[in-house]
Amino acid sequence: LSNLKAGGITFSNPNPVQDDTVTISASILNTGYAQAVNILVRFYDGDPASGGVQIGADQTIPSLAPNGSATVGVAFNTSGKTGRHNIYVVVDPSNAIKELNEADNIATSALTILLPPDLFIDNKEITFTPVNPTVETPLTITFVVRNIGEKDVANVPLRLYKGDPQNGGTVLDNYTVAALNGNDRFEQKVTINNPLAGTSTFYLVADPDNVIAETNELNNTGKVT
Repeated sequence: LSNLKAGGITFSNPNPVQDDTVTISASILNTGYAQAVNILVRFYDGDPASGGVQIGADQTIPSLAPNGSATVGVAFNTSGKTGRHNIYVVVDPSNAIKELNEADNIATSALTILLPPDLFIDNKEITFTPVNPTVETPLTITFVVRNIGEKDVANVPLRLYKGDPQNGGTVLDNYTVAALNGNDRFEQKVTINNPLAGTSTFYLVADPDNVIAETNELNNTGKVT
């Protein structure tokens, strides 16, 4: 008799974000003594014995010799599927092939799908010193830049303006955050030397050129007056 065994499951992207398409692959082995033909393989999102949903179409391996192996795969669309998913592969799900052991036809592995990055600057978290600045004293402003998404980002550009960047504001400086993990924060301190008398408004924009794909592109600007 043959003996079909579901081997390890791998993912083309082990750390996907929502809307990525992930190729799920599994190795199928014949550890028995006879050739097996027309081997049906199915993939599931969740335990197929408890309502798991099939991923893609049935896959068929034409033939598998003793001690042979083959790899099959399906595409998994992660749109709207954030969170942890237990992925199952089942070989010969209908037990159409007589085997030495029917208990090793299932394998499982977990895949976590993350929310995309979301850079956020809250005006309420902006502080400055001194509290009562003068033209003789440098003004230090601390902006808190948050990633309220789950996916880590690297090389996050920040741009400081005097005045509204959407209405002729002047660029004062550019900064880069080397890494900002999901659900984490970074404090960017900026120094304004020789501040002018009167009222000035300073803006900090995260990812000003929209090079980072985010959940929300409208919450990247903070300002202080």
